Amino acid sequence: MTESVRLRAAARFLAACSLDRRLDACRRFGVERKMDADPVGRILSGERTQEGLLRLVMSVPLGVVGLLEPSDEDIAECLLGGSVAAVAGRDVEGIRTALGAAGLVADCVIAVPSIDEVEVDAARFDGETLVAGRTGTHRHIFLDSTAETGQATYVAVNAAAHGVADTVVFHSDYSRTGVKDIVKALEHMGKELTLVRARTLGEAVDVVDRRTDGTVETILTNSVRVLRDYRNRLDSAVLVVNASPAFAPEDGFVRSVESYTRTRLVIDGDGQTRPVKR
Repeated sequence: MTESVRLRAAARFLAACSLDRRLDACRRFGVERKMDADPVGRILSGERTQEGLLRLVMSVPLGVVGLLEPSDEDIAECLLGGSVAAVAGRDVEGIRTALGAAGLVADCVIAVPSIDEVEVDAARFDGETLVAGRTGTHRHIFLDSTAETGQATYVAVNAAAHGVADTVVFHSDYSRTGVKDIVKALEHMGKELTLVRARTLGEAVDVVDRRTDGTVETILTNSVRVLRDYRNRLDSAVLVVNASPAFAPEDGFVRSVESYTRTRLVIDGDGQTRPVKR
């Protein structure tokens, strides 16, 4: 397993961990913090659209952050923001031991020869955070096993008609009939989407994370737990939930960066699709 893959896996793990566990890990390597609210998952603003969609701006982790000669406090701030630290210029074995004792994977902090030699989502030094762009080219629709088949078909077909998705990733427990319905509908329209089967939620996240362009991703699910895990473990500027990704802003979403978190637009719906202009 390469360092980049290890760091990416650790970032997904850390993003799903509770604030209490992250605080405990920091305490074990000597950094005490008192926080009333988790900096990850904060609702910064919200509104209801005329289509009945709920648009929320939320804070999410940066992912993997490169740190040059950081202090223990710098590393603690990174972890509390839900981000993994790739550290150059100092020893971190004591911190890694503390992470293990707190129930976190040691790779949430890792020593690297140089920040330039590992794939990071951001680098932070001298109080500034520089965010790297994604290198993927795909936009996905993930169909959880609990997704409603009729809704999923309409959303997938609508996304294909608008040209805003190219891949459908479906859980292996998702209805086989539902997959066939999507294929038939696309054939009838003369449209194509790549279909990828994932055995677990983790495998689905791996597939999407490797290929996403980081702009718009979509999930259909009726599970609060799956939605929370997918939202926390996957990075994209816009996440569409149970609606067509055609509702994502056409001019993109400008993300802001605050310390070790950045913003995401979440569009939450109930099967809404967008009319196709003829």
